Amino acid sequence: MKKLKIILLFSIIVLIIFRYANYKNYSKYNGIEKEIIGIINKIKIDGDKLTLEVSSKEKIIVNYYLKSEEEKNYYNNNLKLGDTYKFIGNLKTPSKNTNFNLFNYYNYLLSKNIF
Repeated sequence: MKKLKIILLFSIIVLIIFRYANYKNYSKYNGIEKEIIGIINKIKIDGDKLTLEVSSKEKIIVNYYLKSEEEKNYYNNNLKLGDTYKFIGNLKTPSKNTNFNLFNYYNYLLSKNIF
């Protein structure tokens, strides 16, 4: 009877650990949010693409395509790390790898706790 209790207790502990480990891999957003307020952690401007890493309920990546050189200069001069902004747009889950054995952006973001 004592062995059964130990096995049962061990099984419950393993189940809780497994459940917690999998729980971390889910977004705190439900996907219908249109506005998110967050703090800028990283800024990258590459050509006409502005990419921000933002902390809110969780880390998210914000992508915006710049429309002009003036807009690029504006964001380059005015965005600062640690600033808080309201972002308006659509949340999307990154697509999973479509080509076997190539870079998997979805898994890369998961490794950085970005869902």
